[in-house]
Amino acid sequence: MAAPPARARADYDYLIKLLLIGDSGVGKSCLLLRFSDGSFTTSFITTIGIDFKIRTIELDGKRIKLQIWDTAGQERFRTITTAYYRGAMGILLVYDVTDESSFNNIRNWIRNIEQHASDNVNKILVGNKADMDESKRAVPTARGQALADEYGIKFFETSAKTNLNVEQVFFSIAKDIKQRLSDTDTKPAPTTIKINQADGAAGNGQAAQKSACCDIRNWIRNIEQHASDNVNKILVGNKADMDESKRAVPTARGQALADEYGIKFFETSAKTNLNVEQVFFSIAKDIKQRLSDTDTKPAPTTIKINQADGAAGNGQAAQKSACCAKRKADQEEADTQLALEIDADFERFKDHKLILDNIDEARRRSDEELIENYENAKEKRAHKLVERYGERLEKDQRKIKLNDCV
Repeated sequence: MAAPPARARADYDYLIKLLLIGDSGVGKSCLLLRFSDGSFTTSFITTIGIDFKIRTIELDGKRIKLQIWDTAGQERFRTITTAYYRGAMGILLVYDVTDESSFNNIRNWIRNIEQHASDNVNKILVGNKADMDESKRAVPTARGQALADEYGIKFFETSAKTNLNVEQVFFSIAKDIKQRLSDTDTKPAPTTIKINQADGAAGNGQAAQKSACCDIRNWIRNIEQHASDNVNKILVGNKADMDESKRAVPTARGQALADEYGIKFFETSAKTNLNVEQVFFSIAKDIKQRLSDTDTKPAPTTIKINQADGAAGNGQAAQKSACCAKRKADQEEADTQLALEIDADFERFKDHKLILDNIDEARRRSDEELIENYENAKEKRAHKLVERYGERLEKDQRKIKLNDCV
């Protein structure tokens, strides 16, 4: 699937979304901080889930707004970070020249890109920490260049500390993406073959319906493969405000698919705000109810065994029981806190909607500075929602481990 086109706006000509990936500790956040803020810190703080920065640059007389997403390299955040691959137009693969394992893992990161990102996404290989003493270097420059040549991508060695090649890396990939987008804009329309209108009309609707439903089934398979078993799901058919002549998927077909999987179904319109609040409130309410049911669920029935037969295992059982009791008590406290946080998210959602309303008002007033401020606020709000999801995911994973306590 191709990346979405960059839309022209009054304050920029292109919006380009970049993604930094690589092992934990290779310096992705430092590179981002150096490029966006012109600063560097030696403090190592692990990225939680996703972070991002924005910088607007000029290329060939065009204003390019770079939205750069910094992903966590740790395995426990992999489910969150892979969700951002598909929307990326360019991906920077970063390794540490003093850490051979981070270089060897570049192949794994490329496999992730091939699996989750768009086919035409631009890639660039970056060997960071090139300022380090040669005695500490584990990956020679020639080896990095050879790997880049193997995959047909550009290669740079950088240093966030000394600012070596940092600007060059981001400008280089931005220029390549801009060129790709320009080529797409000027590409002639493919030659079409006309078919009988009556024959084609019947097939087009069926093909569109089949494509939409097949894609949803693929997403559900991904959920079944990667998400927890008790995750709540809801099916949403968007753009319901469109003229009926343009509709390809009838409401009844969407409802039938939702019924097949036993999930709720809403048709929405982000443009007219049709059912938008209802969707988010509905799934939040269901999750809250599930967590409450877990809190009030009765303890499992126990079976007494012969005292003599059980004597050998009593010590181990008592230790496990005490451990599990503490873990369950901790989980109950965490679930209670999570329920309160879900309630608080209702207010956050209202704040997010207020930000969107303010953006519309700023556009009506043609206040570009205000638009930029509110756009940044909106993106930070999105980042906060990702953080919240990451924390909940960790809690769900801890909860799954309690299944071992029998």
